[in-house]
Formats: sequence, structure tokens, C-alpha cells
Amino acid sequence: MGYEDYVHSVVTKHNWKQFCTQLVDAVVPVVCEFYAHHAGEGQRSVYVRGVQVPIDDYAINRIYGLDDVEDLHQEYAAKASGDWLDCALENVCMPGTTWTVSAKGKLTVSRASLTPQCKVWYHFLKTRLMPSTHVQTVSKGRIILLDSIISGRPIDVGTIIFQSLRTCAAKKCDSLWFPSLITSLCANSGVPMFDTEERLSCSNGAIKKATIARLLIVKMAKVPSQPPHNQEDEAGQAPQVPASNTAAASSSRDPTQVDLTSSLQMLEQRMSLVEKNFTKPIFPFPEFPDGVLEPIADEEVSDEVDEEDADVQED
Repeated sequence: MGYEDYVHSVVTKHNWKQFCTQLVDAVVPVVCEFYAHHAGEGQRSVYVRGVQVPIDDYAINRIYGLDDVEDLHQEYAAKASGDWLDCALENVCMPGTTWTVSAKGKLTVSRASLTPQCKVWYHFLKTRLMPSTHVQTVSKGRIILLDSIISGRPIDVGTIIFQSLRTCAAKKCDSLWFPSLITSLCANSGVPMFDTEERLSCSNGAIKKATIARLLIVKMAKVPSQPPHNQEDEAGQAPQVPASNTAAASSSRDPTQVDLTSSLQMLEQRMSLVEKNFTKPIFPFPEFPDGVLEPIADEEVSDEVDEEDADVQED
């Protein structure tokens, strides 16, 4: 089964055709006001520009055209331990992958250990379901969710996103998650918006052919003189094939192999653009500072996992 067919089969299992399509542009001032009025508790609606906007699981599922489902994922996640966790790891990671245990007992794995198919869905997961700013590691909760996605285990998308919205608001996160969804929720509720307001493209989470192409690149023949460490360039640049070997490499490419390292490095930079545009402190609310959308210089991403972020869905 080709990668496009594989993605299509997962989308079909979950009835996620609309959920996986292109996002609408976010209206920046509306998103900021939404979070300014979200208390981060169990509230199921938020006032934005004088309009009450429902934000519960039902409202979120309606945005994506999703039906109510028996949430077997939450049931599975609640009892996942021991052999259950090891089974999930085997389903989504390369053979031989083991859990990394932090000093506080938190479980993570290296993102590089995910199978090629699961890297496609992890890209989607971290931009559309359980946002994360961590590039190098994947938390236990996200491994379990990834296992449910590829296994076809029924998932209540609205419940997961509702919890993530609450987490973002409660922690006063530097990033404002789900800007496109919030814009759609507000628009459906009649929140006034104006053409002159600043908008931001939110295309990173949509699974389209172009996305798969960026994630899955046919592996070029290895060049003997190429240093091993170039296979995962920390600067996110694709390893360069010497000009003299380009023709030979092109003719000897193996279509059964994929080189995900350099392409995913660059993709991670692209897919985090929207998050980075919302990553400067925006207090005091509801004022929207002029500098929040200024270009942000490349920063070295820490491999250290935020323990609280790792357990967003493990409460």
C-alpha cells in the first residue's frame, strides 16, 4: 500500500475527510480576545466581542463534520500500562525502540524512532489534536493517541481539542493553539470580523499530497564520503549530494526506501510557523501587542521535555 493510500485508509476509518482538509485563515485579534476571556477552567463557552461562543466537544465536532462516537481511545488510554504501553510502542515505532524514563518517571520516545507512516500522522497530531513545541521527543500520551489513530480506534476529536484549549488557557501558554478552529467557532456564532483585520494562514495541519510529499522523500543513493552525522542535520538543512555524483545517485535511487530525516527537519520548521507567530507573551489581555507577529530568529529547540506538556491528556 502506497503512503497516499495508507493515509486515505486511516482518514476513511475515522471519517476524517473534512477534519484533514485545509484550514481557514485565523483572524489574529479574534483569537487573542478568545484566549483573553477563556478562564482555563471547565467553561463550555467564551464571550468574544459580546457574542457567546460555544467551545465544547459538540461544537468542535460540528465544525469538522464529525459524528458522536463511542470514545474507545479514552478508555484505552485510561488503562494503558505495562504490556499495553509496550504494544502501543511496537505499533508506532521502529523495532527495538524502548521508552525513555525521566527523573520524574515520565515516559517519552525519540521522534526519530517513529515509523515513516506514523511520522506522517504525528505531524498531523501535533498540529491539530495535541499541540506540542517539542521536536525531538514524543510523550506517552501522544504515542497512545498515535496508536489509536493508525489502529482505527474510535476517537472523540472534540473532547481532545476541548481539553487542549482548556490546558492552553489555564497555563497561559506562550503559544495560542487552534487559531483556525477558534476563528471558525467564532464565525459560526456570529462574532463580527472585518476584512481589514490581520489574518494568518494556518495550512500546516492539513494532510494533502503536498504534505505527504514533504514528509516522505525517495531516498537518494548514499555517498561514501558523506559524514554519518549529516543524515540528521541539526540545522535542518538537507544533506547535499556532490554535483559529480548527482546523475549516478538519481539513477540508483531505491523507491522502497525513504529518507525522512532532512525533510522532516525542514517540515518541522514550516509546521511550527503558526505557533511561532503566537509565541511571544501577549499580556496584559486583551490588548494585542504589535510585536507578537515580528519575525522570530531561529532558536535551538531544547530536547528536554516539559513534564506538564507531556501529560496534557494524562490527567
